[in-house]
Amino acid sequence: QLTCYKMKFLITFIILFLYKILAHEFGKDDSIHDKEHLKEHLQDKIDINNAEWTEDQERYYYFRLHDTNKDNIIDGMEIMKAYTHHDHRLDGTKPVLEDYQIENLVDAVLHEMDTNNDGFITYAEDLKEHLQDLINVNDTEWSKEQELFYNFKMYDSNNDSFLDSKEIIDEFINHNHNVDLTALPTDEALEVLVDNILKEYDFNNDGLISFSEYYTLMLNN
Repeated sequence: QLTCYKMKFLITFIILFLYKILAHEFGKDDSIHDKEHLKEHLQDKIDINNAEWTEDQERYYYFRLHDTNKDNIIDGMEIMKAYTHHDHRLDGTKPVLEDYQIENLVDAVLHEMDTNNDGFITYAEDLKEHLQDLINVNDTEWSKEQELFYNFKMYDSNNDSFLDSKEIIDEFINHNHNVDLTALPTDEALEVLVDNILKEYDFNNDGLISFSEYYTLMLNN
């Protein structure tokens, strides 16, 4: 019976550990948000020692880091890859889980973060989890401005405070990731879609949508 309790405790601990990996809530000493970890993946792409990233940029980078097939969503396999990459015992070895333990881990993380229950975690859902932790309120308690700001940040994947053509297309594809690729619009149709959205939102015609432009239009709708 004691062994059973120990096993349950271990599984619970691992689940909580994995939550922290995906939600990026480690303390400073254990954080995967450190430059050595970034160096491991970026290598010679940028000078990480001199890079000055905001917290939002770091969060987006880590989401993309775990999105190994670059489809803008985290699936069950990628959840497990994140776990096996980060979880090590003190002696440097990695714990071996049974199939049912792996399923429980994935199910637990999806239950926590997959708000629309489609079996995937989007960057929007990851960001929502983080924002809710920060403000400690439910969606229904947000003001209209907070809700619009959250939606805007959800679409602003490169965190430059503007929505560009690529982000508009990425968001469209993200919302239609379950659709057969043959049913998706052609490149020409996507260009028309972007042009129409910019005509409606881009008041100063600079090819970008700022939060003030987004906020003004949405508030009046």
